[in-house]
Amino acid sequence: MFEPLVFPAAEGPGRFTEVASFRKSDVPAEEFSTRVDSILKDTAQFPIYRQILKGTQKDDENTILMVFDWTSAEEKEAFKNDPAMDAVKAKWNGLMDTKSPLRMNHITLPGPAVTPKVPYYEAAMLRIPLSGQDEFRAAMKIFVDTHEPDTWIFFCCAASQEDPEEIIILCGFDNEARAEVADKSAQHQEVKKTNDPMVQGWWKICSYMEKFGQ
Repeated sequence: MFEPLVFPAAEGPGRFTEVASFRKSDVPAEEFSTRVDSILKDTAQFPIYRQILKGTQKDDENTILMVFDWTSAEEKEAFKNDPAMDAVKAKWNGLMDTKSPLRMNHITLPGPAVTPKVPYYEAAMLRIPLSGQDEFRAAMKIFVDTHEPDTWIFFCCAASQEDPEEIIILCGFDNEARAEVADKSAQHQEVKKTNDPMVQGWWKICSYMEKFGQ
């Protein structure tokens, strides 16, 4: 079983984090914003709710990244058929481009109750066979440990609940420039030598974030 890798390590209750991205439908921008704001305010009333972060892709404002923090996998599962959840799901109808994929993964993370609020996030999925995940994680730990401490504000790497061969990576930075430094670093080039041959599929989104909810 893939043990989550989190930087910085910290004590706390942990969380069940949902990483989702989608492309907006052709609903006018003002209507889209108003409707999504209403949905997120309703979502913030769920008993399993901790926090929502929302952002737009850096080179495509029609692609959205959302990071939801829930209390736990068990409590979210128990709440999935609640009428309030059904009502919120229905409100999403017509807001997503049905011709583009909705990407959604859930990961269980140790540490604080919420994901740090930072200006810029990169989210990625790498498909890694179970047989290679120990080697993959070891390489990622070296990658994290050998970077300068201020390279990123937050980093996590964990297996998706939906598919244990899908590894979700979430990196939070002060700005895009910091992310570019990390991407071009010697440490990143070194870890790619180990990990790239294992990757059987991937996606990535880089987003400027705004705060939704409290």
